[in-house]
Amino acid sequence: MIAASLLWVPFTLLAAAGQTARNAMQRELTAALRTAGPTHVRFLFGVPFALLFLPFAVLPLALSMLLWNALNAGALWWSLGLVLPRRGALVARAIVFLDMLGSLQNVQSNALVTALIIVTFIGYERRHTVLGALAAREHEQLTQFALKRDAAAAQKVLATHIQDCVEDTLARGVLT
Repeated sequence: MIAASLLWVPFTLLAAAGQTARNAMQRELTAALRTAGPTHVRFLFGVPFALLFLPFAVLPLALSMLLWNALNAGALWWSLGLVLPRRGALVARAIVFLDMLGSLQNVQSNALVTALIIVTFIGYERRHTVLGALAAREHEQLTQFALKRDAAAAQKVLATHIQDCVEDTLARGVLT
């Protein structure tokens, strides 16, 4: 039996083995797709969250943690109320409560990310079904062009996709 103070050793070895396996699998994937895409995506997602965290960085730690957790819990509470009827939302909130509480105790953003996913789903489902289908088709085209390594065609689809998103956002007055 391993002493409790030495439990970190097997867990560290298991984590190292898992990391090695992940790296080996990624090596095969990057040989087919190159590394630029995943690298850009990794940094692309970091920028909006860094901007989101900025107001909390200037506050005292205890206050920023309290406000951050309130934002996370409130966003999840609100988003579940948007997508479900009143009774269903209450049941869903009860189901996710313990997981959300664990996330909040660690000052994580899991509840906020979940709320953003729900709100995005609602946006596509209720108002943008046609736009969502168009975006899905364009994403499929981008995947196919990436697999074929046809950068020119992929850039053309991506430019059209971004232009359409900007035009839709401006037409709906979201940024005004």
